[in-house]
Amino acid sequence: MGGVRTAVNIHAEDVADLLFVQVGDAQDAITVELPDGVCVRIDPESERVLGLEILEFSRQFGRSPSTADEKCVEDLLERFGPQAQAVYREDTR
Repeated sequence: MGGVRTAVNIHAEDVADLLFVQVGDAQDAITVELPDGVCVRIDPESERVLGLEILEFSRQFGRSPSTADEKCVEDLLERFGPQAQAVYREDTR
């Protein structure tokens, strides 16, 4: 049996070359800016990743934002989530 799956909302804008992902319901978060226009939203209490925003998506990933499916988003969250959590921890020391 699997666990409870959190809803992931994906919003892509090809003209703005932007991908926005929200994990779960909207809530207050801290935004951690990573290089190359990647911003990750983190819950300051649990350090859980609540979403991300990627500017210039097609330049970075060679495809338009509207092609980002659930697997792509899962990979992006796995790639940038831990990096952002580490930056957040360092910044709050």
